[in-house]
Amino acid sequence: MSYYGARWYDPRFGRFLSADTIVPNASNPQDLNRFAYVRNNPVRYIDPTGHYEFEESPDDPYFLPARSGVMPARRSKAPYSYTTTERRQLILQRGRGYQQTTAISSLEKFARLTEYAATLYSPPDIDAYMLDMSYVILGWSAPRRMWNVPPREQRGSDWLGFNAFPEWSGWATEFIDQEVAGVDGNNQMYHFWFYGAVRYFDGPRIAALGNTLHETAIPRRILGIDTGPLGNDGEGVSTEDFHLGEAGIEFAGYLARANAMANGLTQTPFSPPNYFYPAQIGEWLRINLGDTP
Repeated sequence: MSYYGARWYDPRFGRFLSADTIVPNASNPQDLNRFAYVRNNPVRYIDPTGHYEFEESPDDPYFLPARSGVMPARRSKAPYSYTTTERRQLILQRGRGYQQTTAISSLEKFARLTEYAATLYSPPDIDAYMLDMSYVILGWSAPRRMWNVPPREQRGSDWLGFNAFPEWSGWATEFIDQEVAGVDGNNQMYHFWFYGAVRYFDGPRIAALGNTLHETAIPRRILGIDTGPLGNDGEGVSTEDFHLGEAGIEFAGYLARANAMANGLTQTPFSPPNYFYPAQIGEWLRINLGDTP
């Protein structure tokens, strides 16, 4: 048997041993068989996450051809032999491909992007994964403390952008701050990943302090910042964003513990579900941030 991130696959029967927790495309009858492997077409597709098929060809609606002279197409190189620049470009291209489709929700685009990126690392290099994803989602070129992050307009154009997937679909209402004055579109992926990256690289205390100071009214009043009622106290500030920041900090804690395990930095094994690896991030996002129970 083989483990595909979300569930186990049995090659003797050509089927997964458990049902998929999502239906990738309800309009495709093959996707309604939630035990099937890659739409029963393993010659054409692969499934590195246990949720949906990948096809690295121009027929794939989420595939963007490699830019000439910049990097080779994914299958032209041995697995996991990419440079940092190539990995970042692959992840960026996949994210820009998702920006061109409305077939899946905003949260599902985010989940699939994390899962796709995880296929580029073996063994799981969590430090590199977090830095490369932060480059693509946040425009960061290095681990940074939150007070040392350059303004977005100074980060260039080689990242997905502040409102990468602007639609609100798929997110639980607990994390949607549409009513906050001054907010234009959905920056929830950016916001979530920002606090996750700060927690991962700078630790939980710094991340929690930043989230509290930025997303609640009382500390901001103490600092002399003009704010309104708690939960709607200025542009881009809301209780929904506070909860989202907390979720990002929690998610990164799982990865930090997994990194400690992988590098022998702890003598006490963590028991699931206290840690997970990059291939499992997408499923965590769907379960913990999604709009379905």
